[in-house]
Amino acid sequence: MDDYGDQMEEENDQAMTDDTELDPCPTIKVSQEEFEEWCSPWKRALVIHVLGKRVSFKALENKVNRDWVKSGSMRMIDMPNDFYLVQFTEEEDYRHALYEGPWMIADHYILVQRWRPFFTLTATQTRKVAAWIRIPGLPIELYNDRFLWRVGSKLGTMLKIDKLTSIHSRGKFARICVEVNLNRRLVSMINVMGHIIRLEYEGLHSICFNCGKYGHKQDQCDVRLGAPKPTTSEAVQKGAGSMVADTSEPSADPKEMQSRGSLKSVSEQENLVVTRKFEQDNDNLYGPWMIVKRGKNSGKIRSAPLIKGGLSLPHNVPEVKVTNKNDEPSSVGEDPWFCTFVYVSPHPQGRIPLWRDISRLASLVDGAWLVMGDFNAVLQPHERERLNGITTKLLQGPNRFLEKLQMELWTELDEILKREEIIWFQKSRCKWLRMGDKNTRVFHGTTIARRRRNKVFKLLNENGDWMEQPAELERMVTTFYRTLFTDERHMEPFSLTNAFPRLNEDELSTLETPISNGEIHNAVKSMSGFKAPGPDGLQAVFFKSQWDIVGNAVCKLIHEIEAVPSRVADINETLIVLVPKTENVSSLKQMWPISLCNVSYKILTKVLANRLRQVMEKLVHPNQCSFIPNRQSKDNIIIFQEVIHSMRYKSRAKGWMAFKIDLEKAYDRLKWDFVKDTLLDIGLPAQLVNIIWACISSPRMRMLWNGETLDEFLPSRDVRQGDPISPYLFVLCIERLFQLITKEVEAKRWKPIRLAKDGPPLSHLAFADDLILFSEASMNQAEIIRDCLDRFCASSGQKVSLEKTKIFFSKNVAHTVRDDISSGLGFQRTNNLGKYLGIPAHHSRVCRRDYQNVINCVNKRLSGWKASTLSFAGRLTLCKSVIEAIPSYTSKQFDKLCMSFLWGDSPTSRKIHAISWKTICMPKDQGGLGLRSMRTVNNSFMMKNGWSLITEPNKL
Repeated sequence: MDDYGDQMEEENDQAMTDDTELDPCPTIKVSQEEFEEWCSPWKRALVIHVLGKRVSFKALENKVNRDWVKSGSMRMIDMPNDFYLVQFTEEEDYRHALYEGPWMIADHYILVQRWRPFFTLTATQTRKVAAWIRIPGLPIELYNDRFLWRVGSKLGTMLKIDKLTSIHSRGKFARICVEVNLNRRLVSMINVMGHIIRLEYEGLHSICFNCGKYGHKQDQCDVRLGAPKPTTSEAVQKGAGSMVADTSEPSADPKEMQSRGSLKSVSEQENLVVTRKFEQDNDNLYGPWMIVKRGKNSGKIRSAPLIKGGLSLPHNVPEVKVTNKNDEPSSVGEDPWFCTFVYVSPHPQGRIPLWRDISRLASLVDGAWLVMGDFNAVLQPHERERLNGITTKLLQGPNRFLEKLQMELWTELDEILKREEIIWFQKSRCKWLRMGDKNTRVFHGTTIARRRRNKVFKLLNENGDWMEQPAELERMVTTFYRTLFTDERHMEPFSLTNAFPRLNEDELSTLETPISNGEIHNAVKSMSGFKAPGPDGLQAVFFKSQWDIVGNAVCKLIHEIEAVPSRVADINETLIVLVPKTENVSSLKQMWPISLCNVSYKILTKVLANRLRQVMEKLVHPNQCSFIPNRQSKDNIIIFQEVIHSMRYKSRAKGWMAFKIDLEKAYDRLKWDFVKDTLLDIGLPAQLVNIIWACISSPRMRMLWNGETLDEFLPSRDVRQGDPISPYLFVLCIERLFQLITKEVEAKRWKPIRLAKDGPPLSHLAFADDLILFSEASMNQAEIIRDCLDRFCASSGQKVSLEKTKIFFSKNVAHTVRDDISSGLGFQRTNNLGKYLGIPAHHSRVCRRDYQNVINCVNKRLSGWKASTLSFAGRLTLCKSVIEAIPSYTSKQFDKLCMSFLWGDSPTSRKIHAISWKTICMPKDQGGLGLRSMRTVNNSFMMKNGWSLITEPNKL
């Protein structure tokens, strides 16, 4: 180090004492040993560049650190022209990043190159990128590695074949990785034995369909294939300040002027361009293009012969003096007509006097009057290309065309804004706001929050290992649900038949009546307009609003399927979306598979569901309250709470036990054969059964995972959640379990509980698949319950979840009995059954903390970002929606939350509340805003329940 310092000091002294003139480009001496020493730290460095997109330094650093660093560490340095230098500490990470690509960020490729000395960082240098290329529609017999290598070698340098393509796991398209040169024309199709097959390039967003090269779009391409010749008005900029125009065509079509009085029609014969200075460009005489330059006003004009249909190009003629120069309009007239020639300054200020003078002349001219020339203003529709600031132009003078155009643009803008609002409203899935808050920020925010909440980045597989790679997650999701929806076991005949009540002739006649057009239209009108669309991308709102146009076609389709049920397969395509049950999802079992069916299919099943709905109350036991007319879930909630209350204080006689049964993936495991057997056991008309069977047994499914559709598969069981008819089919099937229970109760083998000495026996409660079973607490009763569940599951395909099913015992059951029953059945013993139908089971005295989750739910709905994006009217609407949707118990806290949200309070600041809450809750006709006080609402709910008990004492 001392030698190095001495050397530097000696060089500095030599430079300071040198009196010679400085070299403008001095040569710096660097030895080969020094240069190699300085290059050594950068041998494990890569130069990267994101193709076609600017990405923030932090986002790119996080991406490469996550994907590339496995054993060591890295650092990233920003370089000119959006290049970055990535330096690795470990050779393994360096080689992984260099060879294991291609890498992408935000659907754009990351170009990766080795660092080399004097690397030139320019984005215009020869660019080669390893790109994934799809070959859609490739015949399955050509999914051959040798063939795909031949294809890749024709496109560039073949690198590898996608694993799913090699194992024939993906049949929609083949996928190969090829290094392509982006400075050359990209191949868009291949010819295989006379068949043309197109190619798709992943991640390349700027491909020109004109020249085939990357880096620009077709409208920006320099290679104009068959472009129309521009007119003189279509000038293009060339160089600095010069304009190029075509002289072969007139600047506009000649206009025929109508005669007025004795004025004969005048037609434009020559296309003249008036300017201050003209000259020909001798370098461009070989083609139809000429340069028009603007020079100083010298007061002299050089004239030349006029070119018909082209430009006036004065050239090499004797000088002509200008006798008069006037910026104002000049009138030349001789009875019987007048003609005014106009050439107005192109500057706005110079045009202001024009319209005043023309208006003055109009009052003086009596007879025919022709005004012609260059107005430098918009007068005709073909000139609207030059329009820039309509409002500003109108301030400079009246113009009928501009006023009309302004009204057209306002109407068009309103329509565009309305469509934008509808699009973002549809994406946000926002139900409480129906357009009209003057901006789309709330829809943007809701959409972003919902997508962020629903997106899954990693999951645990069956072995307990985390899966994070997108391809692995997609494969795991498809495999899981293909297995879940596949039934490999033969259906065991159900042991109980003819247990449903028999339908009378009128009911059967209603079910087998041919479907009418009115019935179809009513089904469409009853559907929610903005539900998520199916594979065809259409929502029900389209069919509602355009029924006059599409109605006949829809009705014809439904009638054709009614005649030939197998035709439903043409529209029976489904996307399966996974909705998280919890905030932090770690397993596929923590997600609901919801089916997105085509609306045309849902119209058919909605008609069938409406027909079944008419007989459901007769076919289903009163203990089932879901999807049944004239039944409410609150009835089962009240009974359940009363049972828990009695069990908590029971101290005499025999003990009780309550089972909270959890059927694992209940809808997804239901066998199709069991559904059909149930419909036949009810005695439904054969035609109706055949249509329903065709609907449930012919779907084609694809998973929609993180916004991407995966491979299609065919299920062999499952009634889809999202299909209008599925809830009714499931309720009818689960009713057969209750028929078993009822038979055991009638045979006095199943001993139900009674809340009063002379009260009705209570063996079960149900809301769809939410089952609660009651019986006396004994091992014999436990075995009977297990036998009923096993018989039902063997025939229907259902499976009881041992982990989630719980048993609750009354206070007077001995602990030894509890242990024997729990261990014998394999169910968990609990002192708290948790929630039933969203309401917590009260095992002790009700207190404030029991409803804290409800308060948290309201607080979450009234989140802070919504307050900043909504207007006052929007916040008022949201308050009403939240109040009406969530049960009101802790009234004071609810009122406080709504009041703070309405006035825009934040956790750190409180704004002025201009009006009292009492006044706000008054009706609108009395000066309020129509909000409801929570205390009043809660009292109303309690009075409604009380009135129901008084008027219908036997309903419970």
